[in-house]
Amino acid sequence: MLHWRDIEEKNVSMLTSCFVKLARDKRMIPFMFNIEDMQLYLKATVPPVSSDEYKYFENNEVMQFYEAELVNKSSHCDPKVGEPTLLFHEFVFLMARIALT
Repeated sequence: MLHWRDIEEKNVSMLTSCFVKLARDKRMIPFMFNIEDMQLYLKATVPPVSSDEYKYFENNEVMQFYEAELVNKSSHCDPKVGEPTLLFHEFVFLMARIALT
């Protein structure tokens, strides 16, 4: 099991779909906010840099992943083309952004 210091020091990133899964498992979605808000938070925290990342958000891949997970829950996340990742500081910033809303 990784410790948060290991994640920070090794610069390990988290897929946005894994963060959505975490938020759902911890009942942040749909009780604190909805999936549309989550997509806005993710896009504001990790703005698209490449054209693939831009398409990822424009095609509402976050919402599609969430809806698919409601039907078929799985224990792993497979990266999609253009899916942005969260570095440790972005993860902390995203959690703070959510806490302040």
